[in-house]
Amino acid sequence: MGMVRALSNRRPQRSPVGLAWAGTHETTVAYFGEHASSGVAWHLFLDRLRRSERPLVIQLDERTALDETQRRELAEAVGPTSRVAVIAASARARALSTGLRWLGVEAEFFRINHVLDVARYLGIDRRKLAAALNGLDAAA
Repeated sequence: MGMVRALSNRRPQRSPVGLAWAGTHETTVAYFGEHASSGVAWHLFLDRLRRSERPLVIQLDERTALDETQRRELAEAVGPTSRVAVIAASARARALSTGLRWLGVEAEFFRINHVLDVARYLGIDRRKLAAALNGLDAAA
């Protein structure tokens, strides 16, 4: 896995607040916690996406919510050529993938335990995706 940027305040029991991401040769994997879409970390993340055409996997915390402006910023950074998989434990997070599709991004929602489906959708290796998600969780 490439360089990991963990720009978050870590709460105990695997409940990070903020944003962390990592790039692999195949994809960019990001974790959005509460308050992920504010501050310097958010703008650094968007800059990273603008420079990449790789697929994006966004793992959402159940407390994460992006407003209209933040969804638009994310959609503009991703662009129309990269696929996005939004994964979360709750179907409530489906709103982000829907909002991104309305803004012209090819995005789909998946439950957190459907890594194989995410890998198929993005055309990437399941084991590498699982390793990236696990490494990001450990870093965040």
